[in-house]
Amino acid sequence: MRTNTKKLETYKNIPIFRLSRIIRKSFLKKSPKCLIYGNFGAMNYGDEAILEGQLLDLKKIKGIKTTVVGRFKNELKKRHKGISALSIFDLFDIIKALIRADFIVIGGGGLISKNDNGLVSLIYQFYCLTLFMLIPNIIKKPVYVWGYGIYKNSNKVIISYAISLLKKVKLVSVRDLHSFKLLKFHRIEAIYCKDNSYLMQVSPRNDIAKHKLFKKIYNKTNQNIGLTLKRPENKREEKELTEAVISLVQRHKKTDFWFYALDYQSNYNNDKNFAEEIIKVINEKINHNRVHLVSEILNSKEIFSSFKLMNGIIAMRLHSLIFAHRQNIKFLAVSYDEKCESFLKSINHEYIEVKSINCNLFSKFLKSI
Repeated sequence: MRTNTKKLETYKNIPIFRLSRIIRKSFLKKSPKCLIYGNFGAMNYGDEAILEGQLLDLKKIKGIKTTVVGRFKNELKKRHKGISALSIFDLFDIIKALIRADFIVIGGGGLISKNDNGLVSLIYQFYCLTLFMLIPNIIKKPVYVWGYGIYKNSNKVIISYAISLLKKVKLVSVRDLHSFKLLKFHRIEAIYCKDNSYLMQVSPRNDIAKHKLFKKIYNKTNQNIGLTLKRPENKREEKELTEAVISLVQRHKKTDFWFYALDYQSNYNNDKNFAEEIIKVINEKINHNRVHLVSEILNSKEIFSSFKLMNGIIAMRLHSLIFAHRQNIKFLAVSYDEKCESFLKSINHEYIEVKSINCNLFSKFLKSI
């Protein structure tokens, strides 16, 4: 288990960056037009929490008209009522929106990170950087980069291209120390801030307990454990994680386990698929009727607020780490990526690497709660 040796947490001293304060000073005209882009509408609850928080902050600008560009515009409209939305592939409409906009916002998250689809992913990142940083610079539109993340495992060519463009934007804030140090090395002034999901409000425990999903089956007298699992890339690690979770459920028959599918995009093996596979094996092998799947029935605010119903979380996904920490819920951190490690180190929290997972560590965590 990895630990951070610093005695005091430093993350609590990092500010939440509110872009609305900057915009209100810079744009005195009524009803300014904003175009905001990010990994939104991609069926990932963490990214939707980022967008939800950003939209709440931008609404503080009087009369603002915001258009969101993301992966699936219908998903955006479903998750964020009343917004104007465009698909990332609606090139002609995006160009028109860029021309009409008073300012552009790159909406945060780890947008410069590892690519799993080879050349296709590289072209996609190049396309997005060109569309939302280079073209606005050419047509003299101010760009605000809000809560960005650039990770060590990113393609070096893409990092170089992104840095050359970041030198020309109006403002940059970053959500992790690695990105901050990287930009400082390249003489780019940046603001180090908390992840933009901190801008999203969370609901009181009693309110979320009334949701129909929990009202029927939540048993507050039992121990309730959340699991936010991501399928490991390595087949051996996937097998070991699966076996560890099944063994955990077998050992703790009086505990309710809640599998959170925080990524449910159907184009690849997502968290929902992975959880369903594990639950199927549990139902076949073990007489255990206290295993539940939490998926897209909830919105971002509801799903992360529901962590308050848990006695603890076994957390892999970055935003499950963030919201468990934010709401003072005990969690066992499993790191699968640089972005998770960066956050965990910043809050001085112990973590397990995926390759070190075993049932004994999980069981020890449950017994410690």
